[in-house]
Amino acid sequence: LIFSFLLFVIKQGQDLRNGYVELFYPPDLTYLVTAFSWVFLCMYLFWLELPGDLILAKPFRLLGRNSLFVYLLHSAVISFVFDSYLEQGSGVYFAAIMAVFFVFLTIVTLAVQRFKSKGYFDGLPSFVRQIAGIR
Repeated sequence: LIFSFLLFVIKQGQDLRNGYVELFYPPDLTYLVTAFSWVFLCMYLFWLELPGDLILAKPFRLLGRNSLFVYLLHSAVISFVFDSYLEQGSGVYFAAIMAVFFVFLTIVTLAVQRFKSKGYFDGLPSFVRQIAGIR
């Protein structure tokens, strides 16, 4: 977390390319330590045996079970909303938008799960449900 904070603080002065801040290129020591720290943290968390009813794990499990749908929704929102309507901001602004986006994805995915359980998508052809990630 410390290196992630440093990455955003140090890299704030980086150049823009196609409207995006170059956080990751060229890879410097701060970026490499941050990337390796996150990889090792994720590996450790995957090896932990968390209780099945852990409240913090539920949104991640929900999104993971519906990863194709989440990917498609995520891509659509980035393409049609973020690129069109959001202005460039600071790292804190970006983190806040991502937190709100995570909650949005979780709520929409939860709603899709409820609709699936009630059979609202049963009338759609199987291949459409599979392509949309709602099978």
